[in-house]
Amino acid sequence: MYKYNERGHCIAKKLPGADWIYYIYDKADRLIFSQDGEQRARSEWRFTIPDLFGRVVLEGICKNSLFYDTDPLQGTVVKASHTGGTNTYKGYTFSYPLTTATVHSAWYYDNYSFCNYNDVPARSSSTTDFKEETRSGYSIVDATKTQGLLTGELHMMLKGTTTTLSTVYYYDNRGRMVQTKHKDHNGKINKEFLSLAFDGLVEKRFLSHRSPTNTEYTEEYLYAYDHARRPTTTTHKWNGASTGVVLEANTYDALGRINSNVPMGITRMQSTHSYDVRSRAEYITRGFFNQHFGYTYGSNIASYQTYLYYGNKKYDFTYDGLGRLTNAAFSLSSSSNFATSYTYDKNGNMATIQRYGRKAYQTYGLIDQITTVRDGNRIVKATDGVANFPDSQSQDFKDYVNKTTEYTYNQNGAMTQDQNRGITLVTYNILNLPEQIDIKSPVAEARNEYYYSSDGVKRRVIRKWNPNYSTSPVIGSAINTSSLTQTETTDYVGNVEYVNNVLKRVYVGAGYIENNVYHCYLKDYLANTRLVATPTDSMYQWLNYYPYGMLYGDRGDQGRQQIKYGGKEFDDKHGLNLYDFGARFYDPALGIFLTPDPLAEKYYSTSPYAYCLNNPMRFVDPTGKWIESAWDIFSLVTGAKNFVENVKQGNVGAAVVDAIGVVVDVAAVALPVVPGGAGAAIKGVRAADKVVDATKAAKTVDKTANATKALNRTTEGTKGARFVGDIDGKVIDLQTTPKGSYIHPDGSRTDVLQTRPHFDKKTQTSHGTSHTHEKYTNTRPDGTVQEGPDLKKTHIPTYEEVERIRNGQAIKTK
Repeated sequence: MYKYNERGHCIAKKLPGADWIYYIYDKADRLIFSQDGEQRARSEWRFTIPDLFGRVVLEGICKNSLFYDTDPLQGTVVKASHTGGTNTYKGYTFSYPLTTATVHSAWYYDNYSFCNYNDVPARSSSTTDFKEETRSGYSIVDATKTQGLLTGELHMMLKGTTTTLSTVYYYDNRGRMVQTKHKDHNGKINKEFLSLAFDGLVEKRFLSHRSPTNTEYTEEYLYAYDHARRPTTTTHKWNGASTGVVLEANTYDALGRINSNVPMGITRMQSTHSYDVRSRAEYITRGFFNQHFGYTYGSNIASYQTYLYYGNKKYDFTYDGLGRLTNAAFSLSSSSNFATSYTYDKNGNMATIQRYGRKAYQTYGLIDQITTVRDGNRIVKATDGVANFPDSQSQDFKDYVNKTTEYTYNQNGAMTQDQNRGITLVTYNILNLPEQIDIKSPVAEARNEYYYSSDGVKRRVIRKWNPNYSTSPVIGSAINTSSLTQTETTDYVGNVEYVNNVLKRVYVGAGYIENNVYHCYLKDYLANTRLVATPTDSMYQWLNYYPYGMLYGDRGDQGRQQIKYGGKEFDDKHGLNLYDFGARFYDPALGIFLTPDPLAEKYYSTSPYAYCLNNPMRFVDPTGKWIESAWDIFSLVTGAKNFVENVKQGNVGAAVVDAIGVVVDVAAVALPVVPGGAGAAIKGVRAADKVVDATKAAKTVDKTANATKALNRTTEGTKGARFVGDIDGKVIDLQTTPKGSYIHPDGSRTDVLQTRPHFDKKTQTSHGTSHTHEKYTNTRPDGTVQEGPDLKKTHIPTYEEVERIRNGQAIKTK
């Protein structure tokens, strides 16, 4: 449900399962305040402050007394100016008063005057602070040509340490990002250097990491391309090694599809690919893990057969009329059975789940017969018709309680209790991400504490548990915190993971390094990790999944590493058994997310808690926000990884950002395995959730809005149009521009309407969002000249025209 004011702004919105969200806009039609149900209970508002050019520069919370339905800012233009120095607003000043304000994030543009203030390191010593460096063999920084570029940002931790996380970005003389320095939540400075080719492709990448104990670790990536500039090899050097490990080696067929792939130089794991007449993958053979696909007429997966070292497994799938998976029949195994079936309600919520699997050693049978009860889309009760059985390897649904209400939720629709799992309490931060999970089940008493920065990145997890727990708990009761005497702390810094301040793993795309040994991921077409191998161990870890991501209970090596279903981290300690998808946590036993989809309005036909439109064999959810075809993901994990890295660095000239923040390569670069053979819809930077990644991808060399807003906010709550591209290939703008008519100095006129707030690069039309009436000139018989906008001749606004609107040279007339 939506409410609008007289200016056409969406001032209130109610999504399924959540309380109302309120919005307040200023005179320039920009969203300044918002408040969800949880914030309303705390009398808080979230503020978003732009600068003169409409770029968001500040975000945080305040305690102002505001009434959304009175349009309190209709006569006020709210804008911030960077005046420098250290203050409450991180070097910015603005006139509108905020009550008890706390700034969570700040962004800086155009220059580096923000350094040395507000806990941002200075630019005085290149080796110890944020000063740019010159590294032999890498691109040269030009710190003087940064007008219109994002030069830095800072974010606060939402829990725990008060350390400010800050980042500075440096560019070459062509406005391409070539160097980054970042101060992490431990106060250590990490560095990144890029060497760019003439066409912008990354040839080398050097990373310097500092551990919590200040030990330095280094990485160097070397990228090679073929004549068509497709990635052929990626070589990795760890900690200054003189020779590198080839992470991936690719060859292509005549149509540009992946022909073969060798991971980490392990030739016995080389893959070969064959395709059907529609360029869909038919067979993929790779050492000990082979895949064979069958399709329906609608391109759903009809059958999926795998061969691993220990034998064949095959699923035959059936779907209902809405394309939802209803049955997965298991075959080609005489001793085991892992079949499943599902039914759904009219909203796309799972009503029943039937699941077969292991019940004890070499014993198989029905392990789950689940029936759910819903309040709208929210599950409130789940009953299992199969009694719990004591198999420590099984991750089947545990029906620990029998109550009318077994699951509870907060005002934002986020689950706060799951008594069947023994989760007695879940609290959330202002981003609706979990901050604390308390567990008191028949097998464990524990607490997980999650530490996020204000940009939504998980920085640390502290797990505490009772090592002497042996009592029969009262499910739903509070934990005894004094008994939680065992602790484990995991820190995440970029692609590096530390446990108790000791380096644990370095993730390198195709796998990871642990104890100086490279471990290779072998993934299926859904990006699920199926096999982990090392140069000396072909079966270090072997994983099998049910369609919705629950692991079979047939292996004892599941805990060796935790990147599993969908390439996501799986937390199975103390019986939690949840996947972290970034924006949301996911329960594979019930096939639901614990919180509603942040982009639920994009998928209004299904439940905001459902996974991948209830078709997990065709779609994947890379971030917890939106779905993609599994073939897009497969193309990335098998051969287009370097392409993604280059898009993330802003080196694809034709990249644009669509309405939900997905970067699309409109140059139709040929990509492997994608049906049709071309990547007109590759989601190159779909995981690029930070301002820096979005800015890199969009190549925002002009005065654009903060790109985070394009990624993390839907467009319904704003009024005006987004200039996202124009016919000369430049990305114009990512911000919403107030509707109206703008007269240019030459007499032409740009009209900004309200409909369809994005530019369609493919069709070269703006769908009525914006257009420019060209200059009209007519000489009368008496010699006088009549000029003005021609109502018949129009074109898509050019970069220069939008610049004139931004800097006030084009005058708004209505």
